[in-house]
Amino acid sequence: SNNINLKILSCHSLKIRDLNLKNNLKLTQLTCSYNDLTSLEIPHNPDFNYLDCSNNRLVQIDVSKNTNLTYFDCSNNKLINLDVSNNGSLTTFYCNSNNLFNLNVKNGNNLRLSKRNFIDNPNLTCINVDAFSTSSWGPSKDPKAFYNSNCSGENTPYTLIPDPAFEQKLIDMGIDTDGKNGKVITTNIASLKSLDVSSGNITNLTGIEDFTSLTYLDCGSNKISNIDLTQNTVLTTLFCPKNDLESLNLYKNTFLTYLDCNTNRLKGLNVYYLPALTYLNVSNNSLSNDVQDLNLFFNTALTNLNCSYNKLTTLDITRNIALTTFNCSNNLLRTLNSNKNSVLVTFICNNNKLENLDVNNNVALGTFICNDNKLAYLDVTKNVMLNKFDCQYNNLRYLNLKNGNNKNFDLTNSNFANNTL
Repeated sequence: SNNINLKILSCHSLKIRDLNLKNNLKLTQLTCSYNDLTSLEIPHNPDFNYLDCSNNRLVQIDVSKNTNLTYFDCSNNKLINLDVSNNGSLTTFYCNSNNLFNLNVKNGNNLRLSKRNFIDNPNLTCINVDAFSTSSWGPSKDPKAFYNSNCSGENTPYTLIPDPAFEQKLIDMGIDTDGKNGKVITTNIASLKSLDVSSGNITNLTGIEDFTSLTYLDCGSNKISNIDLTQNTVLTTLFCPKNDLESLNLYKNTFLTYLDCNTNRLKGLNVYYLPALTYLNVSNNSLSNDVQDLNLFFNTALTNLNCSYNKLTTLDITRNIALTTFNCSNNLLRTLNSNKNSVLVTFICNNNKLENLDVNNNVALGTFICNDNKLAYLDVTKNVMLNKFDCQYNNLRYLNLKNGNNKNFDLTNSNFANNTL
């Protein structure tokens, strides 16, 4: 500060913690990047035109008096608020990788700002700008942030919708009424009970957390890899099949009665917190006992279960006594106990490795498909309602069909062949 005639200063990468230059009124250029600065005082000099203070620990900086500043890099700091509205000469401005909540770039001359970067500011939702930049600065910001000529004047709460395909769905349904701008008025969605955004080429469902009144959600046939439903606590029906989901956290969705998540990449599914569940389709996933088996111990209300086309080696349905439709085909099951499932009407367990199967207690069975297993003994004498029966491609040495109602068999849909009877 005693070098009052200093015009250019470069002091980068010196581990400096504090720098006070407010008395250096002739200073025009400063490079103090890659230090440990938590405080920086720059001169209130209108001729000061170049400032690189990037890669420090600054939480605030005031450039309001430096009206001729053309280059300003304050990236990789901890800035919370930043105002360059008085810096109309700026051509280069980088403030990426901070903790900005407020950013004012409305300097009346945004046309000059040819190089800019505002990304990696996770808390920044609105950037004050001239009207020009609204349509021409898209790639410079995070997807959830939006440009506005009067951020401080906005009283309307918005929910960020970073995925354009998701927002387009909302526009098409008349839910989003202010055009494609990466956001939707929160009051327009907060009371919605039902939402169908299926088959929309959506990859990111961010924003769904503000649809807090949803009881029905269909987001199937998209490209979604992650979904946060922790705020959608009144959901009763969820369709999310044919996506790219690798995990599904439903511990807050305790009212769910209907869940269809077939054809994803799920390696495990925890339905422990879903005691009201009556329908579950988790077929065509990667469920494996090596990762997390399908534990249905607390899902005693289940009436329909489809867990086919997975890699399950064990499955316990002894507490699911309300089951009427059960499909566990195309797994790796060696044993299966259905003795408690007396109201089971449809039982499909083909293409497993089952060696024994007792269906004597499944007296309501109408459809029984158990082909392509390793069964040696099969007795369906108690299954008087049996209509469709396929047990081909097993190792059967004994088969008893004498149920007193063989006339009920639909022979066009029944097959006992390819055994050693």
